[in-house]
Parts: sequence; structure tokens; C-alpha cells
Amino acid sequence: MPIIHVTVTKKLPADVKAELMEYFAEQICANTSTLSKNIYVTYMRWTRKMCESLLQPFLSTGR
Repeated sequence: MPIIHVTVTKKLPADVKAELMEYFAEQICANTSTLSKNIYVTYMRWTRKMCESLLQPFLSTGR
């Protein structure tokens, strides 16, 4: 299953997030043999508090 990681440095409007997720899904279909019904795209904006939690699978660089 293709995995895409995107880093967003600012808060995005809902319509921009929807366009990005649609674009990612279209590109996966166009460049792999993955069927569109098998693609799940989600969006999550990480906060500093989430990054500092030991329970989150995230590597903080201390910046």
C-alpha cells in the first residue's frame, strides 16, 4: 500500500485540504495498481504537545 507523508507548516483551509487529499488519491491511482476503493487518505495536523508525547510514533528534532 502506498504511503504518502506530507509536512504542512501552517493551518490550511478545509477546501485546500480536500483538494490535496483528492490529488493524492488520484496520483496513487494513476501511478500504482491500487484501486481507488482501496485508498484511504487522511489529514492530521500535529501540535507540539502531540510531538512531545512518548505515546506518539513521532521523532522530535528539538527545533
